[in-house]
Amino acid sequence: MKCTKCGHEASAGDVFCSRCGTKLETVCPECGNKTKEGDLFCSKCGTRLGESQSSTTEAGIPKLEDMHSQLQNLIPGALAEKYLSAEQQAAEGNRPIAALFADISGFSTMSHSHSSEAMHQLVQECFRELVSVVAGYEGSISGFRGDGLLALFGAPILHENDAERAILAGMDMHKSIQDRQLQVSIGINSAMMTVAEVKTMLHREYTVYGTAVNLAKRLQESAQPGQILVGAGTRRLTRRIFDFQTLPGLQVKGFPDPVTAYIVQGVVEHPEKLRGIEGLRAQMVGREKEFQELIDSTDEWLAGRGQIVSIIGEAGIGKSRLVSELKSYIQRKSEEFDADNKPLIPLHQAEKGRLTPEIMFGLSKLITLAI
Repeated sequence: MKCTKCGHEASAGDVFCSRCGTKLETVCPECGNKTKEGDLFCSKCGTRLGESQSSTTEAGIPKLEDMHSQLQNLIPGALAEKYLSAEQQAAEGNRPIAALFADISGFSTMSHSHSSEAMHQLVQECFRELVSVVAGYEGSISGFRGDGLLALFGAPILHENDAERAILAGMDMHKSIQDRQLQVSIGINSAMMTVAEVKTMLHREYTVYGTAVNLAKRLQESAQPGQILVGAGTRRLTRRIFDFQTLPGLQVKGFPDPVTAYIVQGVVEHPEKLRGIEGLRAQMVGREKEFQELIDSTDEWLAGRGQIVSIIGEAGIGKSRLVSELKSYIQRKSEEFDADNKPLIPLHQAEKGRLTPEIMFGLSKLITLAI
């Protein structure tokens, strides 16, 4: 028996799911009617229990609900627990979301030379790859639509750089299926969206509503195979990290006026700072002691004595600002060195979504920030 919420395979005799705590219920695979132990037929629709699902499997065409549960099970246990905890704490309502629609193209051409069983296996392998990519950036799968899926970054787990994670995930999706001679078209839009849980007797989804998520779908439909199209909100949040090509006057279904879309060209060579108001910079206040410790360690490092410094503190307490000031200090010190031998190593690591404001430069000191 599988849990109807998280898809976890329960053991015989279990009353509650050991992964999410949901009460386990046996239901008819056709109509969702609750059944009792020992029933051979559904009392509501007459389906012979135990046969309908197996016949579907033999045909090689799974239901979307089954596919959703199977692929969700690919998510590592620790991350699944993190999703569940975030779902339980998050209230339904409006929150900042980066919605990503992805659609795989090329199946129709391949279906002429492959059996239906082989095509089903290929579809499953491709979706496994895409799900793994989304999980790597701590996004969530809202559901599957035909040859595509909807992934959410910001629900249930919220990050300050969800728009960035969505684009990086899209770039990795392209790479993950290239060797299968398939391509994926992707549309991403970032905005405040209404988050809610949709549930039936057999299936539950954490999904979003509103024109913003509809625009993400229309952008995906307008994207060429191998292309990532993003909306203005996503571009605004990530314009210092990625290069974009503007695509003005795009006519999309359901929107009376043309919209401006942006084609993702790649990661910029030297990403700029992501925080603060563009064109405005205030003097750093209240961190003189910590900043002096960073300067002392930097000077020791530049003198040939290796240093590692870790900056720790709660979100929003000023770690990134300290790092920014330190980068400016090192840049000034770099002018004393040959231009081809600058000691500053790029701090931005756009890899697998592990973007952190902490700096580790070259453990001799731990700086803990407090209010």
